[in-house]
Amino acid sequence: SDTEGRPRHSVYWLSILLGGLMFGWSHVDARLGHPTATFWDYTLIMVLNTALGLYFGWLFWMLGLEWAMIAHFAYDSFVSMVVVPVYLLENPIAWGLLIAGLILALVISWRMLTHVQPD
Repeated sequence: SDTEGRPRHSVYWLSILLGGLMFGWSHVDARLGHPTATFWDYTLIMVLNTALGLYFGWLFWMLGLEWAMIAHFAYDSFVSMVVVPVYLLENPIAWGLLIAGLILALVISWRMLTHVQPD
């Protein structure tokens, strides 16, 4: 622990990693039992949801439970209202716009979250 009694950063990161893996594993059931699901489908679901779990864990550490919950709600809403309809369209242009928008949102949110405020 540090001089103020808080755990070391490595403890936080280990907790975030374990939590992210559990989050990813708990979301693998999204296609469980689907007759066309392959090993790679399950792997993709696990990897993507583990990455989300890591992000939500990091948000929890940096900003608190409320922000992690808001991000989870926003993600679920986005998937339900945008990703699923785009997937059903099977349109490569829609997929390109979706991916470009996601990258832009990620860059903007990362810059906002890591921006150091002057004292």
